[in-house]
Amino acid sequence: MVQLVHCIGSSSAVLSLRLIVGNFRELHHNGMGKENARRIAATRSSVERLAAIDDLTACMAHFTLAQRRHIYMLYKEALFEGGRSGEAANGRDSFVLESGVSAVRSRGNPNHVNTAAITRNMTGPGQNPSRAKKLRRVGCRLDVLVNKFGRGVLGLLDKKLTYEMILKVTDQVFIEFVAVIDRFEGDQIRLISERACPIVDMLFDDGERNYANVFQLENLEDDLTINQASRCSLTLAMMLLPQPEVDDNMDTNKSLSSD
Repeated sequence: MVQLVHCIGSSSAVLSLRLIVGNFRELHHNGMGKENARRIAATRSSVERLAAIDDLTACMAHFTLAQRRHIYMLYKEALFEGGRSGEAANGRDSFVLESGVSAVRSRGNPNHVNTAAITRNMTGPGQNPSRAKKLRRVGCRLDVLVNKFGRGVLGLLDKKLTYEMILKVTDQVFIEFVAVIDRFEGDQIRLISERACPIVDMLFDDGERNYANVFQLENLEDDLTINQASRCSLTLAMMLLPQPEVDDNMDTNKSLSSD
């Protein structure tokens, strides 16, 4: 689990974001619509979402982040659908007490019933149930990270952080470990996560206002500046900011003064 700490907000993660943004710009430059570049935000059926998770048409860095977002969205949609349809309540029997008052008795552990409902909602036709369980566990842990540090953290996970790594421990141990990370580095991670949000939104949401932004990491001459920065540092956070707009009036004044 110590590897999880080093994989959040690392220079490698920011390098991947730089590559992904470049790939995104190229998709639009070549006339490919945002439906091809941003396939995450729209509400989708579990079948469509699962198909997108398996789609390898984008560059690998872009695919890794897209897959991560799809798994997160699949989990959130399954969670919402389970709550809306009341599937968790299907595991209960009503009975009548001696007083004549109707009550409810659960069949099995309520947490297990809820978990099973979420897994069912994440299962596509003909899909292996064990894969659905794995996706549910990954989605749940991504949700823990988002709830603690903000959705920008989904774009700040190092590609070295495999799903197997974050699934090695129980849910409770994972939650407790994230709480420890929050205690020591929470403010730093939330800051860089907040800075990463516009990039993540541009890639996968319908926020046209974010699309026009040019980010500072796009204009770096090479990757060395990123590689030399410490993880979750203010230096990396600054690279994720939009490029400052040029003040035309200031340029005009400079030109006049030089004359």
